[in-house]
Amino acid sequence: MTKREAVSSQKTIWIWLVMTCLVYSAFFVFRYGGLWIENDTGVFSRAAALFIHHGSLAYGATYNHGFAYTAWLGSLSLLTGLNPATFNTIIMPFLGLMLLVIPGYLAYSILL
Repeated sequence: MTKREAVSSQKTIWIWLVMTCLVYSAFFVFRYGGLWIENDTGVFSRAAALFIHHGSLAYGATYNHGFAYTAWLGSLSLLTGLNPATFNTIIMPFLGLMLLVIPGYLAYSILL
């Protein structure tokens, strides 16, 4: 296999990987409306909205199991201008799957 063929093959793998992520994310958003297990979507969206409103993670009704996702969701909502509920149910499935699959593929391709 020539270098050009190897690069072309690598690009094809990346295109298929990204397209697969987009299809799975779109299925999740359209089929389930972006809602997670039980009430997690509502809790995280509310916590991020309160984080934005108060401007701090130290407010009265914080999420008991950590603040990382709340801070991440709130920061990305402020950055994009979307409200946390919309960002959490429509954008996060796409972003989350890309952040899971791409490093997983890189680790797989390097380690094997």
